[in-house]
Amino acid sequence: MAKKVRKDGERKEEKKAVFEPPEFDERAYLVEELGKMRVALVFTFLAIPFGFIGAYLGDMTGSGWPGLVVALAGIPLGYVVMKGLFGFDMLAGKKRDILMPVAMFLVSWLVFAILFSNPPFVDNTEPSITDARVYAASPSEPSSGWTLYMYMGTSRDRPDAKLLYSEDVPKGFSVRAGDNLTILVRAGDAQGIRSVKGTWWTASNTKNYTEMPEVTDSLWRELGSRPYGIAGEHYYMLTIPDIPSGNVYYELVVEAMNGKTKTFTTEYIDSVPVSL
Repeated sequence: MAKKVRKDGERKEEKKAVFEPPEFDERAYLVEELGKMRVALVFTFLAIPFGFIGAYLGDMTGSGWPGLVVALAGIPLGYVVMKGLFGFDMLAGKKRDILMPVAMFLVSWLVFAILFSNPPFVDNTEPSITDARVYAASPSEPSSGWTLYMYMGTSRDRPDAKLLYSEDVPKGFSVRAGDNLTILVRAGDAQGIRSVKGTWWTASNTKNYTEMPEVTDSLWRELGSRPYGIAGEHYYMLTIPDIPSGNVYYELVVEAMNGKTKTFTTEYIDSVPVSL
């Protein structure tokens, strides 16, 4: 310990500074911590409905800003809930005690908004079209059955998955006027398919609209097609009886339960040539 030397040679010890800790108020401490816990829980639970509203507004407007503006209104609402139900005044504490629950609310809101913006709550994806096929059959030759004439695929010259002519077509086979055509499309969606509609026409003919039903099991066996391969998908058929001469064009529109659509349209190169 440092000594202090006096003029007379005598030494006198310095006085020691004694630290006395303040009295610990356990009850006040528990009340404060309980209030912080309630604040965290209130703001986390408030983030759930505000996250749902944010996801809904984002789906309706295509932007996340309206949802964020509404979420900011949840901050004063949380303050009112804490003050009214629990008598806890957030503004009376430290700034850190105010910023922490606000930051937790915004992060939780973002998590729930993302969660509610995806399936199974919201489905913004288009339905899928993973296959399309054209079958032909001649009424004058019923024993020959259905022949796979074209199918959806890719090649070096056609990387966009359009219709290609089947390699299994018998030599010398051609679709003739008066034959029957059956066009199949394989479609699927996570929320389900509302409708599949087909339109077909020729260069000199008006457009013909029709609702495409699901392929029946009996026709599926008759066509000898492969299994679907992907769960949740199904084939839908468009039947064109007694086709006229010329090129046949068609458009297939798949509508999902969420209102989104997917279209498969033939161009001239993809049309079904009908010979006389």
